[in-house]
Amino acid sequence: MIKHFNQKNLKCFLHLNNNIWTANMLPNNWKLAHVLPQRKPNKDNSEASSYRPVRLTNSACKITEKIITARLREDLENRKILDKHQSGFRKNKSTIDNLIRLQQEIVDGTSEKQHVMCVFFDMEKAFDNINKNTILDTLKQYKYEGNVLYFIKDFLVDRKFAVRVGASLSQPYSQEQGTPQGSVISPLLFILAINSIQQVIKAPVKHLLFADDLVIFLRGKDIKEIEK
Repeated sequence: MIKHFNQKNLKCFLHLNNNIWTANMLPNNWKLAHVLPQRKPNKDNSEASSYRPVRLTNSACKITEKIITARLREDLENRKILDKHQSGFRKNKSTIDNLIRLQQEIVDGTSEKQHVMCVFFDMEKAFDNINKNTILDTLKQYKYEGNVLYFIKDFLVDRKFAVRVGASLSQPYSQEQGTPQGSVISPLLFILAINSIQQVIKAPVKHLLFADDLVIFLRGKDIKEIEK
């Protein structure tokens, strides 16, 4: 429907977005997500953990998010704020970048008769557990203020979701923590919130990130020293 808007419709939608931006307030129904439980293959259908929650969010809100996400990402890239070793949710970067870097480290180590030791971290339910205040504090740390800060703050608060099974819809529940799944801006906010990881991984240890997947690695001739 939105793709087939005429000029009059588009102007109305633009007016709505400008009002949201200046008033720093999203419509309440834009904050409600419908969760569709999708059963994982070969899992017991009587166990809640057997289902993967797929969240459907408001399409009009996604367009507004896309505009803000594109502008925020461009500014973050231009100011070189994001960790250069983070390849998740960034233009012209992918898992291939990290795989090639790690592979080259192993090739270089082998040619110099060195060992390469890696530790892989998996942050469990990372998007669900990230603290909203951490996101806002990080934005303030990088001197983001005014409408962009107020928009993101309002976007993160008072989020609700309802579970939909067939034609049945549960009552709405509040989402207290984390970034909303299914939203456009959430991945960028997440990688910004964990951006400070780079400050605690000291040379000669190296690291690579793809969203919430982290690997730290080190090469050398003495395995015991590398372990330390």
